[in-house]
Amino acid sequence: MGDKWIIWSEKFEVGYKRVDVQHRELINIINDLHAAVERGNLSVPEVNDKFKIILKRTVDYATYHFATEEKIMNIINYSDTENH
Repeated sequence: MGDKWIIWSEKFEVGYKRVDVQHRELINIINDLHAAVERGNLSVPEVNDKFKIILKRTVDYATYHFATEEKIMNIINYSDTENH
């Protein structure tokens, strides 16, 4: 298992390659964030800076991913877009 907090599994796949690739990347980023917290003392400035960089990466990628999903749902006229 190593440093990974979440292990990718086929059960997470939605069957749309672009979304599945993005979900895998989100899990990778979350694992990086978790590892930064587990390994480091956030009161150390260098560790805290690295954590902030990974946290920003998390937020930025999640924003990109959800925008992608929203576009796809609109294109296919997904009936439950608003709740999703």
